[in-house]
Amino acid sequence: MYFNKRHDRTGVLFQGVFKSKLVNDDPYLLHLSRYIHLNPLEILGVDRANEDAVDQSLGSIHGPSYRDYVGNKCNGGIIECENDIV
Repeated sequence: MYFNKRHDRTGVLFQGVFKSKLVNDDPYLLHLSRYIHLNPLEILGVDRANEDAVDQSLGSIHGPSYRDYVGNKCNGGIIECENDIV
């Protein structure tokens, strides 16, 4: 209500039903990981052929979680699961 009043709008902020899908095989898990981590590069226009630019951009966009996935653990990492497949 506060947001709507402040921005002179009506209706709900988050519409639609929550949707989830079971990840039950490795290829789908890999697809999701690629999609989640590479999607911001499309928005920012990063050249995905330049591996250094991709690595630097992903590290700054995703913070510690990306570095945890690629094996460069850092202080404050948040990934506490087996991530070998990713």
